[in-house]
Amino acid sequence: MSLRGAERVRVVNRSGRALSEVYFRLYPSAGRLYGPARMELGRVTDDWGRPLDWAEGADASVVRVALPDAWRPGEALMLYLEWRADIPVEGERPWTREQGYGIFRQAKGLTLLAEWFPMLAVYEGEGWRLDAVPDWGDPVYSEIAFYEVWFTAPEGYTVIATGSEVASQASAHGVTHAFLSGPARDFFVALSPSLKVASARVGDISLRSYAYPEHGAAGAEALAAGKDALGVFNARFGPYLYRELDIVEAPLIGLLGMEYPGVVLVSDALHTPAEKWRLDVTTAHEIAHQWWYGVVGNDILREPWLDEALATFSSGVYVQDIMGGEAFRSQYAQWMERYETGQRNGTVGAVTWPVGRFRSSWDYVTTVYYKGAIALQTLRAEIGDDAFFRALRRYYERSRFQVARGQGLLDLLEEEAGRDLDAFFRQWFFSE
Repeated sequence: MSLRGAERVRVVNRSGRALSEVYFRLYPSAGRLYGPARMELGRVTDDWGRPLDWAEGADASVVRVALPDAWRPGEALMLYLEWRADIPVEGERPWTREQGYGIFRQAKGLTLLAEWFPMLAVYEGEGWRLDAVPDWGDPVYSEIAFYEVWFTAPEGYTVIATGSEVASQASAHGVTHAFLSGPARDFFVALSPSLKVASARVGDISLRSYAYPEHGAAGAEALAAGKDALGVFNARFGPYLYRELDIVEAPLIGLLGMEYPGVVLVSDALHTPAEKWRLDVTTAHEIAHQWWYGVVGNDILREPWLDEALATFSSGVYVQDIMGGEAFRSQYAQWMERYETGQRNGTVGAVTWPVGRFRSSWDYVTTVYYKGAIALQTLRAEIGDDAFFRALRRYYERSRFQVARGQGLLDLLEEEAGRDLDAFFRQWFFSE
């Protein structure tokens, strides 16, 4: 299965220096978390239609585009790119957990297209961030952009995407769907001829849950959990800033869920009556990422705790506020069991470690998700709900649409606590 596309990119040079090149990421070509996929760049031109030279970088996911003229600070650059991608299809080739999350493939009647277009690399400090895609964790560090997308799919397919669909037009090639998004860090697309949808409204937010026809009850459960999670997080952290949110049942590999702007994926393995608890909690965790990653960005490679520890903690807030104290104590006990097992095995690191410092996915999740959530919950008990949630609301308001830093959140927590928390931070965030 193949995908062809073209994009026009407008970006302003905010580096403070003249640049002679610009970098894009073709993430599906990285392998690893994307499996046996491949994306290839074709023609690249500037705004005048002049062809530009490009070359692969350190790996196939990195592309360097040479600019004919100096790109000066404050100057806008317009580029036009064409590309194609090969989308793996379930059953056509072997696929194991070591070959990816299943986020760029067609399987079980659903096509998932994570990072399906060339993405502008991040420029910060002294240069371009061209990090290798890790073997675990989240792969994409990106900044905010506005998206206008036309996506042509076969007739009869539902297209689920970041942003809002504003128009559609049928032709001999299928149906072209037009989408617009507000500020977003990525633009995700999924398409299927068979998923069924249930919908609800949370204030002005349109919430939808897509599930396979045989999992209609679980899809309704995910919708109810999503509705509750939006209500809790709006009240606790600040308002969800977009008009729509989609929950999608997906055949993920080795994952319970995955987040994208305006879209969350929840594993089909959880869409059974026996998995109701994990379906609810996973849905809440992924929706929390709309606050922690979506609106408030972070360097997911160097400071992954800023979204994963916060999202795991937030799922606990959801459980406590919706299901009650006993349910939360049960969830907290699960966190502690995982953390204490890691301590006995000597595999727990510091919450603030980067992804690349961990020796395994198990160590990474134990430390960043569970120890991180325990640290935040312990601090909440230490300084009280009023101070703790004031700090989170200020963090959300102050850092919206930016790339936040961990020290900034810790400073706000200390400021709202009204006392020195350095010893606490050293023990829980910076020590193994």
